[in-house]
Amino acid sequence: MSTSTSPPAPAAHPSRDAGVSPGHGWVTYAGVLLVVGSVANALWGCAALSDAQDWGAAYPLLDSAFVGRLELWGWVALIWAGVLVVGAVLLLGGHPSGRVLAMIAAGISMIFWLIVMPAFPLFAITVIALDALVIYGLAVHWPQPD
Repeated sequence: MSTSTSPPAPAAHPSRDAGVSPGHGWVTYAGVLLVVGSVANALWGCAALSDAQDWGAAYPLLDSAFVGRLELWGWVALIWAGVLVVGAVLLLGGHPSGRVLAMIAAGISMIFWLIVMPAFPLFAITVIALDALVIYGLAVHWPQPD
């Protein structure tokens, strides 16, 4: 005697069942990346301020006439870290201005890393790729209000 059993029903998609939009993961990714970027900028800014002379000797391309004084870039990095934190808080809080700020910050970051690519080519390419994913994720997968 053969018994036929029907295949088990496919499991429901967890994000659709929980009321979470499919783009929520992209928004979270962008917010977390902003936090990581702000921490990295804060650390780099503090390091640049603490021993600007040593950094200038180690990376002469960064301390050239084109780039300027490393101490100035240390302050710029600290301010930028603050902007990224504000963007992350707004973005993860679901505020629409967080989306705009995150996309602008990622675009500015891409331009910056294009400029300094000769000094840190592999790192610059990595950051540019991550920034492109942030812009893609926020532009295409922004959760729509119900």
